[in-house]
This record gives sequence, C-alpha cells and structure tokens, in this order.
Amino acid sequence: MDGNIMNMDITLLEIALEDQLTPKRVAATNGGEYHSPCPGCGGKDRFIIWSENNRYYCRKCGKSGDVIQYFRDFHGCSFKEACEKAHIFPEKKKKRYFSQSTVFVPKKANPPTPQWQFHASAFIKSCHIDLINNPSTVAFLKAREFTIDSIKRFQIGWNKNSFFAEWLGEGFKRKIWLPKGIVIPYFKGEALSKIKIRRTDWHSKDHYPKYVEVQGSMAGPAVYRSDLNSSVLILESELDAMLVQQEAEELCSVIALGGASKKPDKDTHAFLLKAPSILFSLDYDEAGIKPLTWWKKQYSNLIIWMAPFEKSVGDAILKGLDVKTWLSLLEYKKR
Repeated sequence: MDGNIMNMDITLLEIALEDQLTPKRVAATNGGEYHSPCPGCGGKDRFIIWSENNRYYCRKCGKSGDVIQYFRDFHGCSFKEACEKAHIFPEKKKKRYFSQSTVFVPKKANPPTPQWQFHASAFIKSCHIDLINNPSTVAFLKAREFTIDSIKRFQIGWNKNSFFAEWLGEGFKRKIWLPKGIVIPYFKGEALSKIKIRRTDWHSKDHYPKYVEVQGSMAGPAVYRSDLNSSVLILESELDAMLVQQEAEELCSVIALGGASKKPDKDTHAFLLKAPSILFSLDYDEAGIKPLTWWKKQYSNLIIWMAPFEKSVGDAILKGLDVKTWLSLLEYKKR
C-alpha cells in the first residue's frame, strides 16, 4: 500500500514469524535484510524482507509490497480486511485529477556533438592502447571473465590519470572530468555515443559516484544487438551487458540502463514494445527491485528473470553462471 497510513504497529518480520517462515538476517541493508521461503511459492531463501522499510519481495514469483499487500497476497484478505489485520487505518485521500503528464512519454536521446565525438574518439583510442599495454588492468578484466577478444571488440580502455578536458567547444566554460579508471565506451552503430568510467580509486565514503558518465554523452541506455527476433535482457551495468554478449550473443539482445532508476529513451521504448519478451534482470537489491512495478506497467511482455544467485548477472558469471543455460531456461518458462 502506498500513501498515508496511521497507527501501523505490526511489522513484516513479526508476521513472517507468525507464519513460521523463520526469516534469517543476511545483510545490514536498509536496517536489515532477511531471507526466507516464500509463503506463496515456497523455496528456501527467495523471499526478502527489508525491516526498516517494512517491505517484501519474492525473487521467484515477483510478488512485492508492504504489510497490507502481504495480507492480500498470502492471506487472501480484501483491502479492508488486510488493514484491520495490520492495525492500519488509511487516511482519506483527496480526489486527484490526473493529467496526461502521468503517462510515460520517453525522451529522444540526442547524439553527442561532432566536436565531442572527435575528442572522445581520440581519448578512447589512447586509453585502449594504454589498457592493452597494462598487464595489471588486463588481468583485472580477465578476472572479471572478459576475454582479450572482448576487450578489443568493445574497445575497453584504461585512463591512468584523472584530468579535465575541453571537449564541448565555445560557450561551455565548464571542463569535462575524466577520472582515473576503466573506460567503457558505447557505440550506437558505428558512432561513439557514450563513455562511462569505472573509477579505480573510488571508496565507500567517496562524494562522487563509482561510475561516471562523461559529460556530453548520449542520455540514453546502451543497446547491444537490437534483434526483434530475440528476447531483450535488461541490466544495469554496461560491463555486465558486454559479458552477456560475449557469452551468449546469439540468444538475446541486451540493454544496459546505466542505473536502476533510468528509463528507456524514445527509440529504445519503441524497440521494447516490439520485442518478443523483456527479461527484467536489474541488480538484486532494493534499488533494482523498486522500479519493477513501473516496468510491469509499461511492458506487458515483461518477464522477471533475475540472476539465479549473487546480486547481479556479472557477479553470477564470476561464480560460474552458464549464461547460455540460464537464458535457455526461458523456453521452459514460456511453456
């Protein structure tokens, strides 16, 4: 239940214990993350409860919500009955008048300027050469399961020193920050459209993000192999998307949003509407699960297809996930 509530004095953990689910604390995320069997579809640890936010999510059946929704999903209660069981008394809502602005209208992702592309192309070429000649950085990517062929194919690079560059031309006083780290270019067709840099000196108390999208880049997701005859896998990370393409390019198209909260641009939205199926596989954390409701509302062809273990598909590959087998299981789900 979303909205204003009053007198909530029961928690999901208490309900789960009453339902004999025996939730176990596995992380300190959001005041505590607990795993247990799902009261609906069973399993061992597929059901997640975040104690601070008093919300749940099942990794298998996809059911999610708060205390009231729990009673509706698993106790068969009506909304009124669920409120009574949870000791929750909804405040009366004022009548809302919805405008057309509530409908998702994707924005067009404009390409970078020619001047940006000129300077950015020289930058990634230089960084790619530096990476190939840097054994420790190559070893880092190989440890992440990248082959040398994929490193070359995607033109991944290494920026050895942080600096500021003037790529935007006249009228732009602000210089572009190019931090030290792994350089991740994205090409739309043959045109360089975006650069991400994974900072190697990032730390947990850093004021700046671990992944920096270079100013002037195209403001849209990275689409790898836009084939309307195959399923489309939705991920957060460009590096994870590259790994999936390396391991199973023939089985699916892949879209890297570049962040859990980001949405498709106009062209990507049109592509997704025509896709046979969309496999939702954002990171297995609260940030990755939160947008699921929005995605389900927009795309009737959406299937929840989270990594079978670990937080993300990339982490699962590190732990031995066979991507081809994982994606092939989709055919059994459709039957």
